[in-house]
Amino acid sequence: MKQFLLSAMLTVCTVAVHAQNWRDVTDNYVTNPSFDGSANGWVINYNGSTAQNYGYQPMNYRYYDNETMELVYISNFAESWRDKNNGRGLLGNGSIHQALNNIPSGHYRLEADLIATDQSNRNNPVSGFFLFIADEEKESTTAVATNDNQPRHFSVEMETTQNSITIGAKTVNPNGNWLAMDNIKLYWYGEEVVATGLTLNPKTKSLTIGESFVLTAILTPENATFKRLKWSSDDEAIASVDENGVVTAHAAGVTTIR
Repeated sequence: MKQFLLSAMLTVCTVAVHAQNWRDVTDNYVTNPSFDGSANGWVINYNGSTAQNYGYQPMNYRYYDNETMELVYISNFAESWRDKNNGRGLLGNGSIHQALNNIPSGHYRLEADLIATDQSNRNNPVSGFFLFIADEEKESTTAVATNDNQPRHFSVEMETTQNSITIGAKTVNPNGNWLAMDNIKLYWYGEEVVATGLTLNPKTKSLTIGESFVLTAILTPENATFKRLKWSSDDEAIASVDENGVVTAHAAGVTTIR
């Protein structure tokens, strides 16, 4: 017996073709860009032989730039760290990264706040720390160095003709013991074809508790630049929807998936 009705909405967007400009696409493609409570969505490619601590770190560090008059502040970040003062040596090679799929080709800029330092010798300019963007054919990097426990803002850019990239920070033969990263921002530059509308199929659906189904979304025009959709439910106690449009019934009632 069907226990509730699930209604799907028709959403209409503005019709436009935008001139080339920078667009913030962080929320479109990056999972957990601010490391809110965890490092979920990120691959921490370190282990006990390359770092002592690696993963999520709920601590706060800040730096005020007197030239730009801007505050760089990290809180709840991802890190790789080794206690050099206790004879454990330098960090090994590794990375904190995330693969992004089904993205439009074009020019990308990755920005992040990072710490890259040798805590036992802060007068020693560190090397081997990088912020990077890569696809299957090439990689673009920016060297990262702070020489203290205070974060700085860094960026790197790359043009890609592919629909998948990997973003993050890495160490390659570093001469420091600490890498920390937070506040990820990803920007895309190009001529954007904006979606004119979104049709959901079916528009209504009846489910039993525990049953799931996948929403089929049809975007117009077909060549819209950004095709990734973010779903939400008006009442997740009745039915929830995941990032792939899979709707699951939890209780009797009626809700709207947007």
